[in-house]
This record gives sequence, C-alpha cells and structure tokens, in this order.
Amino acid sequence: MSHLVFVSYSSHDSEIASEVCKVLEQHQVKCWMAPRDILPGTNYSAAIIDAINNCVALVLVYSEHSNRSTHVRTEVERAFSKEKHIMPLRFQAAPLSKEMEYFISSAQWLDASMSTLDVDIQKMLVALNRLFPDQLAAANHDENRDNTDTKHESIQSLHFHHQDGSEVDIVLDENRIVVGRGASAGISWDDKSWSRSQFTLNWDANHDTYAIMDTGASTPIWVNRTILRGRTLLRSSDIIECGDTTIRYIKF
Repeated sequence: MSHLVFVSYSSHDSEIASEVCKVLEQHQVKCWMAPRDILPGTNYSAAIIDAINNCVALVLVYSEHSNRSTHVRTEVERAFSKEKHIMPLRFQAAPLSKEMEYFISSAQWLDASMSTLDVDIQKMLVALNRLFPDQLAAANHDENRDNTDTKHESIQSLHFHHQDGSEVDIVLDENRIVVGRGASAGISWDDKSWSRSQFTLNWDANHDTYAIMDTGASTPIWVNRTILRGRTLLRSSDIIECGDTTIRYIKF
C-alpha cells in the first residue's frame, strides 16, 4: 500500500489541505491528494478512484466550499460505498448539505473551527494509530526498508524494566516504531496491561531524536511523571512509565 490516507478537499481549501497532508506525512502517515499524486497523462477520475480504493481512511477537509463541491461529494460517496473510515476535519461551521449529511453524519468530527489545526491533527494521528496499527506498521516497515537516505546522527536505545525484574536494551534504528504487546508491534514487550499498539516512536530528523506519541491505548503513558497527551520529543535519559514497565530513553 503506497498510501494510507486520501485527503478530500475543495480547491478553495488547497492551502489547508496541503498543511494537513504535510503534518501527517511528517509523522510517517503517507497521504494521497490530487493533483499532487496524479502522474502526467493519467486519467484524473480513474486515479482518484484507485487512490480511494487503496486507502484505509479518507480525511475530509470540511468547509462551505467542500460542502458544495460535486467532486468532494463524489469522493466521500466512493469512500462510503467502499466502507473506508471517514474522518471529517471541520474548518468552518457550515451546515451540512443533505447529500453530505447522509455520508458523514455518524462520523466522529474533528472541529478545527473551535480549536487549532495542530491539536486536531494530533487527535487524528492518535485515532489512526488506534484504528489501523497493523497497516501503519506494515507501511512504515516498507518505508524504513527502502529509505536509505535518512541517517541518524546519534545512537538511540530503550532500556525496558518490568516490575517482575525482567530487563532488556533495544537499539532504535527505524524511522517509525510501534511499541506494544504482541507480534504485530515493531518492539514487543510483555506487559499485560499494554495494548497491541501502546505508543509509537517517530524519528524527527530536525531535532535528531525520537518523538513519542500516544495511540489512545487504555493504559496511560507518563513521560517524566507527566501524562502523555498527543506527541512530545524525547531527550536523553527521559523516563517513560506505562503499566508495570519503566523505560529509559538513552541517546549517545
């Protein structure tokens, strides 16, 4: 799968849609959006249909413009018929048309008209990690395998310590790592209170460190005794606590 998310938007909202796509891809969530991802000479409509068929979720950049757009409504209708997860991201308090209401009235809304874009994209990332941990892990495994240009200037590792006395050190060498309980996790740790996807680590090349991100798991995560909500950059010797496990982030 070349992308996970299809971004549906009106051309009037292209700057906002591009920003949403940029932030998601900074967190290793590959997006597809027109016209950026349509190859020259490709049939426009066919490319959009293929992209929706191959995504796991459609993010709708909702505004009065997209509400009136025939093209956006067609994209949402296609995603609905293919049982794709639809995530509306509202930027204006525009009332839903009857046609649009039919497809997204039951969806969980993210309302950037009442908060900030960063906050709602963080919520979206948490939801995607919770709903599609296996797809995200598989997509980023392929990206990490193929991406030979991204180099870590320093060495990072995690030191796991369980209350039962078990310990292990794990060197981090991929750009996105799912940490959880079970075989599907990139780093699997046997803490019975953990979920399959307990949290993720995303490499931030600008800061030469990993960012830890909550995936909405039921067991809370604490970083330096502060509960993790969304995403935060890790510093050397930071302490991560979760369930019966204490983890130290080491960078050298």
